[in-house]
Amino acid sequence: LSYVAAWAPLLRVDMVACLLAFAGIWMFTRAAAHGASLGWCVVPFLLAFFTKQSAVAAVGACLVVGLVRAPRRTLRFGALLVAAGTAVFATLMAVTHGEFYVHVVTVNHNFYSWKQTAAFLSDALVRYPIALAIALVFAISLVAETRRRRSTTGGAWERPVFGVYLLTSFLVSLTVGKLGAEVNYLIELMGVVCAAVAVAVADGFAPSPQASG
Repeated sequence: LSYVAAWAPLLRVDMVACLLAFAGIWMFTRAAAHGASLGWCVVPFLLAFFTKQSAVAAVGACLVVGLVRAPRRTLRFGALLVAAGTAVFATLMAVTHGEFYVHVVTVNHNFYSWKQTAAFLSDALVRYPIALAIALVFAISLVAETRRRRSTTGGAWERPVFGVYLLTSFLVSLTVGKLGAEVNYLIELMGVVCAAVAVAVADGFAPSPQASG
């Protein structure tokens, strides 16, 4: 991806936040599928958020799918997430004497331009039309799986979570319209798009049940 090639050498927080978000997705889907505790999944998601405050698409996707499939477990996970996040925030505020909020929130109240958002998203569409088209179709089919399989254990959670992740990462990418934003705001979205294309290609080459039978 040209976005990654241009941004990675700058050693900013984006790549670390994406790594933590994908790690959280992997931990959550594995734990949910096997009926294990979701508690440890809080760690990578909180690390991603406090690394880059817009890194909420991954945990948002997990919460959406979890509330449909296993609402009680997901509510407990959400409560733990909020409690742990509040504790970390309070600690940072105490240690920095309130400067954490100033530097992370107050000074980031920037002008927003829908024109700039459209320009960045149009650029992505021009650069990667095939990948985005495949990801769109893939997302629609995977989101449908969220409601079809409601079992709390034993079912595959990765596919519906990634389907919703495509949608939530797109919503977060709209923050690219903020004054001072650059293509790094699209890196997570395009990372999810690439993962979706990889799974779609793998599905295309997978033997059908009739053929394997």
